[in-house]
Amino acid sequence: MSAPSPARWSAALAALSVFASGVPAGEITQHFPADKPAAGKQTQWRVVWGVEKHAGGSEVLFIEEAYFQRAPDEKEIKVLGDCRLAEIFVPYHNASYRIYDISGESFSLVPLDASMLGPRCVAPGTIFNAKGKAADSGPVAAEVHDGHIRWMNWENTVRRGQSLSVWAVLSAGNYRYVMLYDFRDDGGVGFRIGATAHNLFSADDDATTHVHLGCWRINVELGDAARTKVNEVTLSTAAAKTVVSELRAEARVKWDAERLTRLRVESTGKKNGHTPAHPIGYELIPVRMGSPRYGAEGEEFTQHDLWVTRRKTTVFEQKPRNLDAIENGEGIAGEPVTLWHHTPALHIARDEDFGKTGTNQWEGVAITAWAGLDLKPRNFFAGTPLYP
Repeated sequence: MSAPSPARWSAALAALSVFASGVPAGEITQHFPADKPAAGKQTQWRVVWGVEKHAGGSEVLFIEEAYFQRAPDEKEIKVLGDCRLAEIFVPYHNASYRIYDISGESFSLVPLDASMLGPRCVAPGTIFNAKGKAADSGPVAAEVHDGHIRWMNWENTVRRGQSLSVWAVLSAGNYRYVMLYDFRDDGGVGFRIGATAHNLFSADDDATTHVHLGCWRINVELGDAARTKVNEVTLSTAAAKTVVSELRAEARVKWDAERLTRLRVESTGKKNGHTPAHPIGYELIPVRMGSPRYGAEGEEFTQHDLWVTRRKTTVFEQKPRNLDAIENGEGIAGEPVTLWHHTPALHIARDEDFGKTGTNQWEGVAITAWAGLDLKPRNFFAGTPLYP
């Protein structure tokens, strides 16, 4: 098996631009419906983003903070603190390849331009430079898209959803990784990693098979990061019961497909306007194909899919591969917490990765594979949002 040409890699890396590090750069305010005047808005997001070398490694697009306005006559609520893709772990079946594309490398974001935007759907897309200004070229793109059917009632009245997508692309050798945050008109947030590439090897045997494990680091705030609690929520089909277990200390949780495992973050200080009122919250819902486990030294973090830790800021504590040491059972009651979730995509080489003859990796490209999670509002509104 032959690796991609070093000359090809060097040329690609030399073309990358280097952006400012560590400082929130841009702010995007988007009202919904996005195709109507702002005076008629029903909900609104305000998103502050930046680009930095995460923990001294590769560049990432991160969300510094995000605020949501549930109605035009309400004040916005800060719902997210720092959120980011903190690692991309790529273990090949060929055991000699264990790649950490963020913490183990120094890759940069791709300079984007208008040719990479989709056609105008709900509103035209925008490219932002590293200083957060609209530009012809830059590391970050924002687009407003149709979100398909948001709801349909018994009269077959339909509400189409809309969402603000903020995204960037990491140039990681032969791979390109899309980092995408999707801010929806009903208060939901999607986190996605998309992997596309020229294959590492000119072969379609099993040594080419590999996983892309996107490791997300998420801070849900709900107005006050220290006034929240975290629950593990599972479904018992045998007992026809939802089981809600409050986590009083740092924890590591395995996602169980048969129990529909999720995490629920609830405010201990804010309630909605429903009668009776309930604490506002979000549920972290995995969007995944499975749970790969690896046993080599330093890969203990793959043994669990969901982690809850006290919010910490040292470089060591920002790397998912250190989670086995970071999570030590400290109490989290009354403390700001960080949620971690590992989202895998499996890549098995196929003819669609190559050209029409043989397995030359430069004659074809692997189509984007997506993985991620959703933050779903729970009791955030007094009633069904955007209804009727």
